[in-house]
Amino acid sequence: MPSKNLDKNNLQLIRHNTSLVKKLYPNINRARIQALKELTKQFSFSFASGDVIQP
Repeated sequence: MPSKNLDKNNLQLIRHNTSLVKKLYPNINRARIQALKELTKQFSFSFASGDVIQP
C-alpha cells in the first residue's frame, strides 16, 4: 500500500512542478517539460521549494 501512496504523491508533485514551470516560462519546449517530469519522478525535486534553480 505505501508504494501506491508514494506514486500518488509523486504524480501530484509532477503535476505541480509542470504547472508552475509552464506559468513561469510559457514558451518552454516539450523536451524540457519532459526532462522536468523525469527528474521529478526520479528524485522528487520540487520547483516551488527551490530544489531546481532558475538560470
